[in-house]
Amino acid sequence: MNPDTSDGHHGPDAKVRYAGRADTGGMARLSVELGYPITSEQMGERLQALVDGGRGAVLVAEQPGSGVVGWISTLVLDTLTTKRRAHVTGLIVAREYRRAGIGRQLLAAAEEWARRVGCGDLVVRSQVSRERAHEFYLGQGYELVKTQHLFRRSL
Repeated sequence: MNPDTSDGHHGPDAKVRYAGRADTGGMARLSVELGYPITSEQMGERLQALVDGGRGAVLVAEQPGSGVVGWISTLVLDTLTTKRRAHVTGLIVAREYRRAGIGRQLLAAAEEWARRVGCGDLVVRSQVSRERAHEFYLGQGYELVKTQHLFRRSL
């Protein structure tokens, strides 16, 4: 996940709101920028699946005249071994809008949503190579809890 991690536009606060179907084109473009290619149609399907049932939330940051310049997605995960927590499953701010506070706005909105749905924590996973993102999260009061390996098997 790649929030406010490079110099860029320093404009007024973006408007943060829940994402809708009309936002999927802009969200898909930002995903490509982060290195996760996806079509607008795929983004729409995934957006709908994530928010159906109230277990997830997707928020966008919108700048006047520029459209969607950032988004964050969260998902509640209930397990047997931990208290209810929400996980950030994606956070991206357009390159030219980084360092303008938009990542902080999106993260704060996700934290508020997580509190409202009864989560005790908001958890973020970030690739080891995204050192500037790590600095961002530490600067927002997050603590590094552990380093781990991710294993996957295609089904």
